Amino acid sequence: MRQGIASLMVPGGSFQNRVEQVGQMSGCPYVRECGLPAGLEGLSKSMAAAYQQAYCQSECQQCARYRAGVELGWQYVPESLLPIEMERAERIIEAIKLKWAKS
Repeated sequence: MRQGIASLMVPGGSFQNRVEQVGQMSGCPYVRECGLPAGLEGLSKSMAAAYQQAYCQSECQQCARYRAGVELGWQYVPESLLPIEMERAERIIEAIKLKWAKS
């Protein structure tokens, strides 16, 4: 497997390595680092609960916040990024990696 810049900068290696480490684990191991509740403040309580149920408590590997946080580090995950915004997460990841490559 090809190792990217993020593999060198994020403890534990690449996103794929982190997904493999999480495996069948129930619940996201990064709930404390994530800050998702702050990003859900503008949503209804039922919608916020649905996001937390779907992503924080079960399918964390499908979460855009998880993807960006594991790939880049949690300091690069905007509070406003919702779990369903995978395309936005990919754009953020690409932009930050490009910035790192130019440094």
